[in-house]
Amino acid sequence: MMYFGVSGNSLSGNISPDLFVSWTHLVSFQVQNNNFSGNIPGEVGLATDLTTLFLYTNNFTGPIPEEIGKLVNLVQLDLSMNYLVGPIPKTIGNLKQLNSLSLFYNNLNGTIPEEIGNLIALQSLDINTNLLEGVLPRSISNLENLWLFSVFTNKLSGQVPEDFGQNSPLKIAGFSENRFSGELPPQLARNHCSRT
Repeated sequence: MMYFGVSGNSLSGNISPDLFVSWTHLVSFQVQNNNFSGNIPGEVGLATDLTTLFLYTNNFTGPIPEEIGKLVNLVQLDLSMNYLVGPIPKTIGNLKQLNSLSLFYNNLNGTIPEEIGNLIALQSLDINTNLLEGVLPRSISNLENLWLFSVFTNKLSGQVPEDFGQNSPLKIAGFSENRFSGELPPQLARNHCSRT
C-alpha cells in the first residue's frame, strides 16, 4: 500500500499499529473527517516514506508520538481538531521537508520547542486554540519561507522576537488572545502581512 484514503466517512475505532508495520512504502495516509479515536500509534514512525499525514477532525487523544520525528520526508502534517494532549515533541524539528504544520484545536500544552526553527521549508504554521504557554522561541525567525503564522488563543507570554518576519514572506500572523507584552517588532510594520 502506498496511498490510503478514507476521509469524509463515519469510521470509528482505533488506528491499528499494524497498518504502519505492514505498509512500509506508504506515501500518503489520509483519514481525516471521521470518528477515529484512541492514541496515534508510535508505529507511525516506521512509515518513513510518508509525505502526507492527515488525521484532522477525528477524536484522537493522548500525546503526539515522538516517533513522528522519523518521518523525514513528510511535507504535510495535519493533526488539528482532535483531543491531543501534552507537548509538541522536540523531534518535530527533524522534519526538514515539512511545508505545512497544523495542530490547531487540540489541548496541547507546554512550550513551543526551539526545534521548530529547524523546519526550513515551513510555509504554514497553525497551532492556534491550544494550551501552549511560555515565550515564543527566537528560532521562529529562522523560518524564511513562512507566510502563515497562527498562535492565537493560547497562554503564550513575553515579547514577539524583534526580528520575526524580517526574512520571510509573511502574509498572515495571528497573535490574539494570549498574554504577550512589550512592543511589536518593527519588522512586522515593514512586512505587508495581515495581523490578528
